[in-house]
Amino acid sequence: MKYSRLFINTILDTVNIVDLLENEYDYYLIPNNNGWYTTHCPMPNHSDNSPSFGVNEDSNYYNCFGCGATGDVISLVMNIEDISFSGAVAKLAALCNLTDTADEYTLEKTIKDFNSSVNEYLNRETNSSLPGGVSENEFKFIFATRVKKLSENIDWQEQQYKVFDDLCLSHDHVKIANLWKNLKKNLQN
Repeated sequence: MKYSRLFINTILDTVNIVDLLENEYDYYLIPNNNGWYTTHCPMPNHSDNSPSFGVNEDSNYYNCFGCGATGDVISLVMNIEDISFSGAVAKLAALCNLTDTADEYTLEKTIKDFNSSVNEYLNRETNSSLPGGVSENEFKFIFATRVKKLSENIDWQEQQYKVFDDLCLSHDHVKIANLWKNLKKNLQN
């Protein structure tokens, strides 16, 4: 399972490595004066006779001076329990009663959100003064369709397109509406 970076950071900020070792793994940690705690190394491949495992509560990191293991709370759980990154994140999330909202970042949801945005855009209400309240681009398409139906004479078609282009450039929607009505009358005849 994939987890969002925000969720992983929340776990790293929430889980206290000292509490985790003491409460979850029953290790007794000896505090030092420099902010570090020491204990025997919990790594399965390291049999430790003296406390060589150091934990810094401020940085939430560990380091074993004997076997060289180092990392954060997630890598600690991964190494102690020999589980995957996802398994360690899931275990720590359960200990903290956290749930990930990573499903919000799935490709399927992203596509649905995109489609919804496109539909909202296409179905938006316009305050256009053009006939039918359509946008200028939609009107141009409809206009071209009507002109094609009327055009038996190429010169007439080119003349209508020129008039329409000039009106669009001038943004004179009243004259565009009149041109539209005349085209409609010509179609009905």
